[in-house]
Amino acid sequence: MKPALPLTALAISVWLAGCATSVPMTGQTRAGEELRQDVASHLRMLAPVTVDCPPPRKVTAITASTGDPRAGAPQRSDAVVEIWTATVCDQPIPFRITFIPAVSGGTDFRVERLKP
Repeated sequence: MKPALPLTALAISVWLAGCATSVPMTGQTRAGEELRQDVASHLRMLAPVTVDCPPPRKVTAITASTGDPRAGAPQRSDAVVEIWTATVCDQPIPFRITFIPAVSGGTDFRVERLKP
């Protein structure tokens, strides 16, 4: 009798579930839900490599801010700039997120790490 779900498929499912783990997010952003999740996903991969702490290095929280003066003025009049802070190993890691309307529709974003 074959198992209902092969072990390989089960292992892949567990791995994917771990990758999809949500990180608590607070603060204000002008991004819609899908875009917010895309940026948060990008930060979950990028932020841990920017700190020097013992493993496991993972993002434990993300805070977005629309009124932070570190954002500066956008280079394009149709762009929106926000500061998002990822917390890794209890260290706040600030990022400048620039949202730019895409020519084909939707929104592109650029992520830049700021000095703490």
